Amino acid sequence: MRFVAYTDNVERGGADHSLSHLLRCLDPTFDVTVLGVSRSIIEWVAAARPTAATSVVPRPRSGHDQR
Repeated sequence: MRFVAYTDNVERGGADHSLSHLLRCLDPTFDVTVLGVSRSIIEWVAAARPTAATSVVPRPRSGHDQR
């Protein structure tokens, strides 16, 4: 099963800590990818799951942005 985690944070905060704990505890059978707008944040979050793939994506312009 695949699991995609997304963060639009540009500074590390509580949500990123919670996400990293989730990824650390997630069953190892999950194929995890971490997406985000800040390379440093997604790498920090993904460090909790060494097998996770990472990708930087453009920051949404609004909640309705479907680029």
